[in-house]
Amino acid sequence: MENCIRILKCRVEERVGRRLVTPTDFNFFLLKLEEETGEKLGISTVKRLWSYVKSNHTPSVTTLSVLARYVGYNDWDAFCAALQQGVDVESAFLSEKQIKVDALQEGALLDLGWSPDRYCRAVYLGNHRFKILEARNCKLREGDVFVGTLFCLGNPFYVTVYRGNEMKAYVGGKEKGLSLLNIIVKKGEKV
Repeated sequence: MENCIRILKCRVEERVGRRLVTPTDFNFFLLKLEEETGEKLGISTVKRLWSYVKSNHTPSVTTLSVLARYVGYNDWDAFCAALQQGVDVESAFLSEKQIKVDALQEGALLDLGWSPDRYCRAVYLGNHRFKILEARNCKLREGDVFVGTLFCLGNPFYVTVYRGNEMKAYVGGKEKGLSLLNIIVKKGEKV
């Protein structure tokens, strides 16, 4: 269900023509939604769904159906069925929090977490390379070096891991994606 919701949010943003990240974006979307479909959603509901407001609330099927209709489906069930059949899901723009490695400075710390209770912290060495300082409950190990270019919350991450003379491809968060994604650029300062 989480993957379907993530894709639905991407489709909504594609149709709106912008990422939904500020109160202005949410208001703009809600106006478009009402103008184009005659349907309404509350701003608090949309902010929770887009994780603008922290919440453990699960969106209702009614809310998800309104969004599914906005992107061209009869309801939430029809949207999910299309995804399960592989209809039009091969590509989408990523709308969740992202860290682009090109923007990092050497020495920045990267915190990654994924289910169930996996975690690693790595220091950025430059040239897309990271060295793992701490790893818990995962196949990555302290001292491993990996190469990556983009990390996106809610999505799997793919890296090339170097361990001694070995080089292996690694995927983390394959089913549910990253649940933790932080960069610490100075002591105690997160991006």
